[in-house]
Amino acid sequence: MAETATPATPEEWQALVAELYTRRGAAFGTAGPEGLRGVYAPGSALLAAYEEHARTLAAAGESLSGFSPVVRDVTVLSASGERAELRLTDRWLDYLVVPAGRPEGPVLRTVLGRPDAVVQLVLVRTAEGWRIDSAVRNG
Repeated sequence: MAETATPATPEEWQALVAELYTRRGAAFGTAGPEGLRGVYAPGSALLAAYEEHARTLAAAGESLSGFSPVVRDVTVLSASGERAELRLTDRWLDYLVVPAGRPEGPVLRTVLGRPDAVVQLVLVRTAEGWRIDSAVRNG
């Protein structure tokens, strides 16, 4: 499915969100903060916050290794040609903070993951494809 196509099933939406999550993980690893523009919509508060976090990591000479959130149980609440609201369950596994450019370590610290959480996610279609506009964790 083309990235700009509107997914037709919950499984297709899950695959799209999983791809966005993969890009987010890469941005905090080797891809750099500019990679977050392939995840979040322009003007999104999340884009600004995560870019700042990525810049802070980079300024400290650090990056994340193994940061790979998992998305599960997607329910489509509404979807139009330009906007979709999803309810999903996701979780974060433990991941490592390592020196920038050295994903194999040495490990500077371990960050504990987050158990399953229900998230209300809004996606919007941009010229480059679907991007996350907002996300609210419910619980």
